[in-house]
Parts: sequence; structure tokens; C-alpha cells
Amino acid sequence: MKVGIRRVTARRRAQGARSGRRLLAQLRNDRGSLTVAVVLWTPVVMLLTAFVVDTGFLISQRDRAADLADQAARRVADDLNLASLRQTPPSYVVNTDADGVHCLADARNYLAASGADPDTTVVSDCVVTSGAGNGNPANVTVTVTVRLKYRPLFVGMVMSGPVTVTGDGTAHPIVG
Repeated sequence: MKVGIRRVTARRRAQGARSGRRLLAQLRNDRGSLTVAVVLWTPVVMLLTAFVVDTGFLISQRDRAADLADQAARRVADDLNLASLRQTPPSYVVNTDADGVHCLADARNYLAASGADPDTTVVSDCVVTSGAGNGNPANVTVTVTVRLKYRPLFVGMVMSGPVTVTGDGTAHPIVG
């Protein structure tokens, strides 16, 4: 019986050695290693791409909000009553407002006329001020703040709700 056990044990050792050599040969074989790298790096590259796209879109929306604010401030500055600006002390009367003294309605009217979406684009502040110089009409400044809401393309799937960007614009009426 000892002889039979030795033969079985020798066969098992030979099989183990062969399977070990096969395993080492397979480990030395680099087939499929590129697939592993692609599978591991694809999500990272996709996340970085999504971040770059959303960051570019954020910058674009900030520029759009600032452009809309600048244009609204120019419209309000154009609509200021020149006769009231020439008075001493000057008064800031906006021709298109119903009450004749506030510029917020004029700025909102500009946004509505420009085709901006009223659900996502809002004029949050509009102020007409006078700088130094004893009320010199050349120092009048119109400042408009526009808030713009948007949902990021890729990060928006993770975030809850839209992102709000703010743009400020100023204009000075030319009084001659």
C-alpha cells in the first residue's frame, strides 16, 4: 500500500507543478492588461470631462448674467429724464416707470424685451446714484444686478436644485 500512496502523491505533485507552471505562464502573459487599465481609468476621465464641461458652462453663464446686467443698466441710463438730471439737485426720474422714480421696473422690462427666460433670469437690484461733485450729472451711475439660475449638465445629476450666478453691470448717462 505504501507504493500506491507514493504513486498518487507523485502524480499530485506533478499535476501541481504543471498547474503552477501554467499559472506562472498566465501571470507572465500580459494579454488583457490594457483592458484592466481602460476599465479603471474610464470613470476617472469621464468625471474630469464632466467637471470641465460644467465649469465652462458656469463661466459662460456668469458672463451672460454680467452682459444682461450691463445691457439693462445701459437701458435704464438711456431712459433717465435728462431735464431732471440737469436740475440742482438732480433727481433721477426714469421715463418708462409708472411711478417715475424707480429703475427696477425699467431693468425688468428690458430683460423681458430681450427674450430672457423670466423663470431663470431675474433683476434683483437696480440703483441710480450720484457720485462726488455736488450732484454733477456726469457722476450719475446706474447699477443693475442680475441673477441667473441654471442646472449643470453632469454635476446636476448629483446636486439637488439649480445653481445661481450673479452679474453686475453699471452705466453712466451722458448729459450734454
